[in-house]
Amino acid sequence: MTTNKDIVIDALIFKFAPLHGKYPSDEGDLIRASCDNVYQSGYLQGRHDALMEYLKALKGEVKP
Repeated sequence: MTTNKDIVIDALIFKFAPLHGKYPSDEGDLIRASCDNVYQSGYLQGRHDALMEYLKALKGEVKP
């Protein structure tokens, strides 16, 4: 299954390293690794924020 993340990464590689499919390049690998890092960082930040909100709700710090 192709995810939105993979589609975006492939589009960036196509745009900035168009020969990566025919000839593996450092640029394509760098784009993929960088995008994966940004995605993981955003995912983890979102999880952290959700957990902090959950803890606030458990402590009664969040008002409805």
